[in-house]
Amino acid sequence: MSAEKIRQVIESRIESTEPQNTILQFFRDNAGKRITKLHIQKLREITGEEIRLNKSYGMTHLEWGGYSISRGRSGGMLLLSHSTTNVVIDPDVMVNQNIAYFSALEERNTKRHENLSSSKIEALAKAIEAYKLAKKELGSQIEDFVDDYAIFEEFDLKWGS
Repeated sequence: MSAEKIRQVIESRIESTEPQNTILQFFRDNAGKRITKLHIQKLREITGEEIRLNKSYGMTHLEWGGYSISRGRSGGMLLLSHSTTNVVIDPDVMVNQNIAYFSALEERNTKRHENLSSSKIEALAKAIEAYKLAKKELGSQIEDFVDDYAIFEEFDLKWGS
């Protein structure tokens, strides 16, 4: 694997801060108000996303991008309240209850940007190539052993290609 390919992988993993940052700004502008269908409509307009209010299991969430339909594989979902009635717009609660979409996302992206500027990418590319060669050699050496699985287990080696 080349260093450029590693960079491409890292870049592809940089997470978008939208629409959650736009939603957060909207919540700051409307803090203290009870959330209504009109708020959801306005969020759809300003984010360009199909925002849905999901009330289930005693909680209220905002979701977008087909989050429920895809079972969490696409889109996103923000917990707004541990209640389904009289939900008040509270930006602090939203940020604190959804760190994966705010502070943790910033930390992950910061680390990715640090990785992209790291001199260690070249060394990682060399290590990956050495690993692939060693793995191929191991496979050719062990193929005649009846107890190949036990040997892999004993030495904590990854099984397969």
